[in-house]
Amino acid sequence: MDWKQIWWDPVSGVLSRVLNFLPYLLGALIVLVVGLIVAKLIQKLATRLFKWLRFDTISDKSGLTNLLKNAGIKYTLSQLIGILLYWFVMLLVFISALNVLNLNITAQLLDKIIFYIPNVIAAIFVFVVGLYLASFLAGLVKTAMRGIGVQEASFLGNLTRAIVILFALVISLQQLKIQAGILSFALNIIIASLGLAFGLAFGLGGKDIASRMLEEWRSR
Repeated sequence: MDWKQIWWDPVSGVLSRVLNFLPYLLGALIVLVVGLIVAKLIQKLATRLFKWLRFDTISDKSGLTNLLKNAGIKYTLSQLIGILLYWFVMLLVFISALNVLNLNITAQLLDKIIFYIPNVIAAIFVFVVGLYLASFLAGLVKTAMRGIGVQEASFLGNLTRAIVILFALVISLQQLKIQAGILSFALNIIIASLGLAFGLAFGLGGKDIASRMLEEWRSR
């Protein structure tokens, strides 16, 4: 019995597989290092871009900054977007590295995640724009209500802000392919009620203004 052949054949087979695998491993490491550098660069550029676009200002005015702070998140909105883009790029890098290693099953799973990320980005964008519109419309409603003498102007303005934010939330959930039928139905009822309340407020306010104008005209 050739003992050398008995133990050497398995060892040589393992060594051969390891040596054949090393170029793939080296290629994957290169992809990871280069991808990490690119991802960091994109994160910095994106953070500066969204800060220049005044996304942080929008976040402050809409109350999102305080919401993030209360949740224990110390990043600004532009920084959060930069971080999300960083991990988006890194997921692409991981898929490339796994493909180099011929790990196709894991790469296919990450592919599905990658295809879902644009929906996440769209949902975030819709929600941020919704926060900005909520802040703007809330101020507009408060000004209009105070202009016609409605005492609950602040309440109606805050209610408008909440409605618009809920509306933006529903659209964001739809972008994420999450069913929000009940929330959408409830939101439609609230919007209808709010419209009725505004109509009554404007009607009553206009009636009071018209009465005052008529009294002034008669006194003349």
